[in-house]
Amino acid sequence: MDPKDENNVLPEQADAKAPEEEAPQASRGFSVFADELELENAGIFRDRSDPEPAGEAAADNAAPPVYPSAAKQTQRRRNLRSLIAAGVIVLVTALLVGGVFLLVRQRDEQAQPPAVEPVQSVEETPQVQAENNASAPVRAKAKGFPVSFSSNAIRSIAAVGANIYVLTDETLSLVTPSGACQMLKVIGYVEPVIVSCGKYGLVFDRLTGKYLVFCNAKIVLEGTSEDQAQILTADIAADGSFLLATKGKESASLLTYYDKDGKMLFRWTCAKDHIVAVSLAENRRDILCAALNAKNGEILTRLYLLDTYSDQTQWEYSLKGAAAIDCCFVSGSKIAVVCADRRVVIDTKKSKPTPHVFEYPEAPLAIDSDGEYTAVVTPKFGSFDAYEVRLLTGSNKVSYTFQTDARVIGVRCVGKRSYLLTEKAVLTVGPSGKGSVVTQIPGVELGLDVLNGHVYHYSLGYLFKN
Repeated sequence: MDPKDENNVLPEQADAKAPEEEAPQASRGFSVFADELELENAGIFRDRSDPEPAGEAAADNAAPPVYPSAAKQTQRRRNLRSLIAAGVIVLVTALLVGGVFLLVRQRDEQAQPPAVEPVQSVEETPQVQAENNASAPVRAKAKGFPVSFSSNAIRSIAAVGANIYVLTDETLSLVTPSGACQMLKVIGYVEPVIVSCGKYGLVFDRLTGKYLVFCNAKIVLEGTSEDQAQILTADIAADGSFLLATKGKESASLLTYYDKDGKMLFRWTCAKDHIVAVSLAENRRDILCAALNAKNGEILTRLYLLDTYSDQTQWEYSLKGAAAIDCCFVSGSKIAVVCADRRVVIDTKKSKPTPHVFEYPEAPLAIDSDGEYTAVVTPKFGSFDAYEVRLLTGSNKVSYTFQTDARVIGVRCVGKRSYLLTEKAVLTVGPSGKGSVVTQIPGVELGLDVLNGHVYHYSLGYLFKN
């Protein structure tokens, strides 16, 4: 613009220059909130070349005080409360767990029967040497007695070799003398039965015809009877060979003898009689068979002596009016037949034998034989609350008679010693006929067995040892 035209400035240009001419006045500005700001008093617009008072510089160089904010204080209080709440929860949980533990422990202590020292020492039976396979895996399920079975369906127990075997409807289990339990087999039988001799055992199902042979902790053989016929009874020898008596397809009964591998060695057909008991002699050649029939409306027991190397029956004998329950070889050529109302001993070598008969004074409550001896439990004649135990020898003589007021549930005969399971205790009767308490029992139990002088007894869900 020409200098001479300075006086001819337009009004709009004059307004534009107004701010520059007002520079000496205090500088002002506006914030985004429409507040008027004192820009000249703000430190960012101050000329750094101007000297500052000494006091103000010292104040600026000093660190400003730090005060905790309200948000941080609130967060700290929340954290403290959370820690206190967590501690209370942990304490309450610990108290609850401790209470439950004490209740369970108290219940278990009450469930176990109190230990009772026997009045007199128990004569130990001959020790059975363990022949367990050291290479076989043993999975300990539980240690110590009583051993619990969750199925609550123990059917029976048996001392086989050096261990106790527990049979339920679903399983077969091995229990060592120390209480270690190992399940051998899931069977699922309908009506299982267990028999044993030495280290071998046989389990069979009466209804389905299934069976298995075991030795120590190993299942040796599994099979099914011919035509899946019902198994009437069975026996097994010390070498694992076994007998099966089944219903015949074209006869009343069929007797078959197998070796431990399941190979058939002998077969005998019983045309009209129903086999109820069989026994295999120690020589594993002779077989004793007891079968039932009827004649003129009267029960009849027929006895047969068989030779596995011959097709002909070696010896026969009939017992009129007697129903056999069990039979066995006694000694030499003698056999014993346990019936529902009597025990009969016969010499099979005599052409016209004279039976030795012992008739029970009352209907027997429990009977057990170990071959040579038989223990018979009956109610005391003329009494309603007393019971008698008689031990019969191989010649049918009474070795002793023991009386008790406790109702007898089961009996086990081991040589000249009898073991009684009653409603309140387990008793033992020695060769002299004197009895003593082995242990008291807290509840209803079902049966017992003896291994190496120790008594094992069981309820539906527990196995005990004394």
